[in-house]
Amino acid sequence: MAQWHIAEIYEPDSWLPVPTDMPGPERTEWTRKVIESLRSSWGDEWQDEYAVVLVAALDGIASTRQPGDGPLYLCWPLPAPMCMTIRINVFDSPIHREARPVRGEAVYHEAPGLGPGVHHVRERRDEVLGHEMDLVAASFVFDDGRSTVVVETDEVPAGVANLVAPDLQRLVQSLVLRGPDGLSFRALPPPTTLVDTDDRWEVEDGA
Repeated sequence: MAQWHIAEIYEPDSWLPVPTDMPGPERTEWTRKVIESLRSSWGDEWQDEYAVVLVAALDGIASTRQPGDGPLYLCWPLPAPMCMTIRINVFDSPIHREARPVRGEAVYHEAPGLGPGVHHVRERRDEVLGHEMDLVAASFVFDDGRSTVVVETDEVPAGVANLVAPDLQRLVQSLVLRGPDGLSFRALPPPTTLVDTDDRWEVEDGA
């Protein structure tokens, strides 16, 4: 998000921000500290075999972080080595529409600091660690015609997504961005008609 600035944001205490552009030795030390913190906070729930999985996951994610990338957070809602990632990015609108076609259910979503947008939820069923389960990924998309703000998660089991959902909603609702021109981002209404999840049909007597 080069030249974009976060003016306001709610960051849950349990979410771990991932720094950008860490060289190898710095990344190794960061990974070690994160694992030690998880080992301490999980207490009796910690298992030593978690360390191998966590080292690979943390180093893999951190190694992809480049200067100018938007914020990325890791979240472990359960004491298990399955983390959820939450990313915030800004794209040029035409490029985003061409490269990232909309998939899954879409509902209208408005955030005070960003304006009207779309909440996409993608669901599928697959096998994870030998068990069939529902997997969910979500994104919140806001577009002003020039730039597209996207807050998105990776694909995780539905139970994990449900635990993170309240904090994710609070982050989206709190977010205020300023562009390279110093002005606050404000999205335009989505071009398609969407149904708000609070909308319901009602039938009057005698209709």
